[in-house]
Amino acid sequence: MGGYSLNLNKKANECLENNDYAKALEYLGEAVRLSKNVQSLNNLAWMYYSEEGEDEKALELIKEALSFNPKSYFPYNLLGEIYTKQEKWSLASDVLQKSISIHPSKEAFQNLAVAKYHLGELEEAADLFSLVVGDSDYNLFSYVQC
Repeated sequence: MGGYSLNLNKKANECLENNDYAKALEYLGEAVRLSKNVQSLNNLAWMYYSEEGEDEKALELIKEALSFNPKSYFPYNLLGEIYTKQEKWSLASDVLQKSISIHPSKEAFQNLAVAKYHLGELEEAADLFSLVVGDSDYNLFSYVQC
């Protein structure tokens, strides 16, 4: 079953590359039905969140993925992004710090900076924004504002 689930994830990725979102969603849903694991749940949650705009479905799936205590930072990043969008700053901060402890990523630093800003932890927010300034005027403005 596990190999078939991986094959479905691969097919879903191919569909995404071809902008066939409906078929990708179908494959990812089937992968979860066949084998509920971190990868299948994370991929379907990402699809619901990023492509379908269904935050609550994504939230339910990603929380289930985290019940497996994954070693991957991807599910933590996704949950942190959802919490950031929902303006649940404390929850976002906690989960993004977990993500960063597994593997630092620009997305996690960015979202954690936003959460820290809204929590009033401006010095920490500034430090985080400084890590991701790059070519982004938004990040530079946010850094300066903090």
